Amino acid sequence: MALPWAQSPGSSTQRRETHRFVSLNPLLIYLIFVEPGDLDLNLLFTLDALLQEESITRAAARLGRSAPAVSQALAKLREALDDPLLVRAGRGMVPSPRAEQLREPVASVLERIAAVFEPGATFAPQASKRTFRIHGSDYVVHVLGAELDARLRAAAPEVSLRVMPNADDAQRVRDGSLDLAIGVYPDLPPEVRIQKLFDETLVCVVRDRHPSVPKRLTPERFAALQHVQIAPGGRAGGVVDDALAKQGLHRAVVRQVPFFYAGLVLVSRTDLALTLPRRLACAEAKRYGLRVLALPVDVAAYPVSQIWHPRHDADAGHRWFRRMVVDAARATKPKRATAPRGVRG
Repeated sequence: MALPWAQSPGSSTQRRETHRFVSLNPLLIYLIFVEPGDLDLNLLFTLDALLQEESITRAAARLGRSAPAVSQALAKLREALDDPLLVRAGRGMVPSPRAEQLREPVASVLERIAAVFEPGATFAPQASKRTFRIHGSDYVVHVLGAELDARLRAAAPEVSLRVMPNADDAQRVRDGSLDLAIGVYPDLPPEVRIQKLFDETLVCVVRDRHPSVPKRLTPERFAALQHVQIAPGGRAGGVVDDALAKQGLHRAVVRQVPFFYAGLVLVSRTDLALTLPRRLACAEAKRYGLRVLALPVDVAAYPVSQIWHPRHDADAGHRWFRRMVVDAARATKPKRATAPRGVRG
């Protein structure tokens, strides 16, 4: 079969665009140009679920298929792309560099496929006066707010954005009271869509002149400090407490606050310690006079994601807005060189 890029394009611009298409969409090319009897678009949906969930079991639940069937599809994808895609790491799986590269192009391809079946629906950002309602913590507003705002102003100057604190996000997207939620979602109803924006890690902060905190914390010294905990829902405990418990340790949480910036202010004026996301800690340490320290206990990185209800899958405006969020998240990725000494990224 003669492939379209095998013909000599007429200009250097065409050659660049052809190369870009080939490099960004290898799976789409595979699906389009295999023999018709071998065509299986389900592979594309399976790959998207695997890249978003990073788990065969969760991807199967999301697709409504059995885990063995998804495992077989993964084997086909590995063969087609000549890449492992997902690699076992401890009890979980992590994406290969090639899988990370494919995540957004695959999602984009699926959005275009969905658009084919829309009844002429269009969205014109420059002319739209639509309001998007999202949930996100003050951390989300800090990380994405300015970048997302700049992109919305440039592309859709009359679009409005309403941001509300996270509260039972899955239920709110299901009942239609908001369009999108951004946060950490370890457990979701199977019908709720989820897309990872980036991975985050936790660090500890104390005030610069804290009298009893060395340059590096030990688990025992960390547990002996008095702590502030960010608890939007008011619940005690969490991954840090679980990690300490595995070493037979317990920390004293003497203050709970619902917002990250309230915690930063409190720690800057006391001898308390605060555990919070690395992006926020590194960005605000100088302003609040804080030292950023690596956690002395093993706490895994976690994904920050956006979620929505599938009723919006065919909504051109909603797809456009989700893409704006993804682009903003990609643009705000911190450089590793900005991490303070002793903080692991």
